[in-house]
Amino acid sequence: MEPSVFANPWGALGLLAAPAIVAIHFLRQRSRKTTVSTLFLLENVAPKSRTGHRWERLENSLPFWMQLLAVLLGTWLLVQPRWLRSDSLQRVNLVLDSTASMRACREEVLAQLPAVLGRIADAAAHTEWTLRTTAEPERSLYRGRDLRALLDTLGSWQPSHPAHSPDPALLLAALAQRGARQSVVLLVSDHDTPLPAGAGLLAFGRPVANAGFVGSKITRDKDAVRFEALVRNASASPQERSWWIETAGGRLPGGQLQMAPGEIAVLRGVLPEPRAELRLDPDAFPLDDRLPLVAPVARPLTVFASGSVQRLAKRLVETVPGARLGAAESGADVVFSKGPAAGERAGVFFAGETAAAPAAGGLIAEHDALMAGLVWEGLLYGGAGTLEPLPTDRVLLWQGTKPLIWLHGEGLARQLWVNFDPATSNADRLPSMVLLLGRFLAEIQAAKPDRWADNFETHQALPLPGAESLRIRAEAGGDPRPAGVLRAPEEPGFFSVVSPSGDVRLEGAACFGDPRESDFSQAVSAARLPAGAERARGENLLPDPFADLWLVLLGGALLLSWALPDGLRRRVRPAAPERSTPFP
Repeated sequence: MEPSVFANPWGALGLLAAPAIVAIHFLRQRSRKTTVSTLFLLENVAPKSRTGHRWERLENSLPFWMQLLAVLLGTWLLVQPRWLRSDSLQRVNLVLDSTASMRACREEVLAQLPAVLGRIADAAAHTEWTLRTTAEPERSLYRGRDLRALLDTLGSWQPSHPAHSPDPALLLAALAQRGARQSVVLLVSDHDTPLPAGAGLLAFGRPVANAGFVGSKITRDKDAVRFEALVRNASASPQERSWWIETAGGRLPGGQLQMAPGEIAVLRGVLPEPRAELRLDPDAFPLDDRLPLVAPVARPLTVFASGSVQRLAKRLVETVPGARLGAAESGADVVFSKGPAAGERAGVFFAGETAAAPAAGGLIAEHDALMAGLVWEGLLYGGAGTLEPLPTDRVLLWQGTKPLIWLHGEGLARQLWVNFDPATSNADRLPSMVLLLGRFLAEIQAAKPDRWADNFETHQALPLPGAESLRIRAEAGGDPRPAGVLRAPEEPGFFSVVSPSGDVRLEGAACFGDPRESDFSQAVSAARLPAGAERARGENLLPDPFADLWLVLLGGALLLSWALPDGLRRRVRPAAPERSTPFP
């Protein structure tokens, strides 16, 4: 079994003693000349080297091999080998940053992350992996002990979400590992961001020269549907891009853009078809290089008003796309009138009879989406009416303890009750009142099942009734898929929303519109492991159990190489033949 790690890799320098020993045993002692009177006084031994210090054939002696053995044993002890405990277990929770900016470094993550995770896995004999994303932290993409299976799952990861904090996912990952003796939480991202205590960072980002679409506006006049598109250079250097328009009929020429660092250029033109796409030269971040657009088509909304509320209703209709005044109450979607409502139908109903003076006390607005940002201090009216809300109604505005405005009903039967006479008030001139009524009409319009068309950002919530039964069909792929929480697709492109019967409720275009995620000036590459990861590695390593034995063998090898008798130290040679010299 091989050791998992060497605690002192510098100890391997001890191997340098081996070539030194070999060199010593190759060297011979310099020969000496001795003058004698007769040859029989010379020892009968093999002749030594006659040329002094030089390399000779290696002498195969026991001390030589004992010295080499001592070098190997000493080096093994110096490097201090460590083995992993066979029962060691660590839990690693990997959190993938799902923001769209990760698309630019996705290939780097897939190429470099396996080696990093392999080194982390070396800290224990067994590693339990959990893989999740910041977009869906409650769902685990993978959970198990097979690193290869985790990497296969990682291959299907496609980050595309708007900017969001990774903290909820990191907190959930930490809670999931609570109680584990050895656990690691790692965020895979492209930015160096502050992390909760105990979490580590693996960043694979890099600065990218990027220019792309950051917004658009569609307007309609008598002649055509016109667009305005914003293109931003998010790079620190000037950028040049070509742009063009793609339609079902082919490609239309656009122009050339030259943008200074940080500059925003405006593209203007006429939408040639109800659906068209603006394109830029592709770069390292493809999500903002295309801008799909559809000509907006609002749901029709018919409003009927009678009496003194007609002027207010007419002003509101002009602010709501798709709304118009109807001539008859029977076919109207929303009714403006005074007095009690006639049945359960959508409408705005004002008090017919009012008190002689306004109610006492200040105006107090409740928290509600319809009331967000509205200021009511300028409201003037002749007196509060005699209407009273039901216990199930939601009051939006109070005058002291007197309810002035409240909501009743739901969906297409939703009603807004105003407990004063608009004829004796400044309601038609108060911006907050006009905004409130406009929002109410927009909610009624959104509840209608009529077909409509509009432009959205990727992942944007779609205001459609009965979302749980509808399906989104993106043109990029195949059959309709369940919508779940009804949102625009993750990838830019055209899509439609269909009912269970196959009727199209919405024709839409999804574009990427988060400028924070298209700016890579702060992208970095870094690795910051939590302290717990290194501590776990130290706890799981065991020292060499045979260290004492190797030390004893080392001492024995040294003693044998130094203390052997001369007879054993010398190499045994065959006796040289006798030499005879004739007398002259």
